[in-house]
Amino acid sequence: MNAAGVKKLVHISSIAVLKTGREIGGPINEDTPLALVNEDRGPYVWGKAESERLARELSRNLEIMIRVVRPGPLVDYNDFEPPGRLGREIGPLLIYVGSRRSKLSLCSVEMAAEVIRKYVVEPDSPTRAELVSRLLRSRPDLRALRLPSGFLWVLSPVLKVMQMLLRPNRKPVDIYAAFASENYDSRLAAKIIRSL
Repeated sequence: MNAAGVKKLVHISSIAVLKTGREIGGPINEDTPLALVNEDRGPYVWGKAESERLARELSRNLEIMIRVVRPGPLVDYNDFEPPGRLGREIGPLLIYVGSRRSKLSLCSVEMAAEVIRKYVVEPDSPTRAELVSRLLRSRPDLRALRLPSGFLWVLSPVLKVMQMLLRPNRKPVDIYAAFASENYDSRLAAKIIRSL
């Protein structure tokens, strides 16, 4: 960009790089500070955080104007594949975590395309039950099993200890964190979308 004289950059990041609702004491939004992300949050989040940090640093050094867009997890409702935070397929079974009425902050690919210069998570997030229902309509071979998030929160430390014993040379995965999703305050996103 610098060699070509391009002085404006739109960097696509992720809401996953922000501090968690637990850290800030409420729902996250556009004003939530960046987390100090390390590999404990997984390679995707670490990569997004590191790329955003580098993009900001290089832009500042090269005097390039940068705008960072942090959409929620992208989904295509016309060819629906569940986001990772919803659950995992194990054979013909979908195991999903959390309350049926709890919402997942997502962004449809159509919405992202319309407002890519804005930071957006759809203002009316679908519930886990709605997403599972959508998936099961297109996948009649699949059955769903819901695990309460509290159950997984209690079980997660035990699973980490088991992983350390069975695979001592590998870092254990926090199963609860893999499915935990943030409560996102989407009022600004709703305002932007209404203005389109």
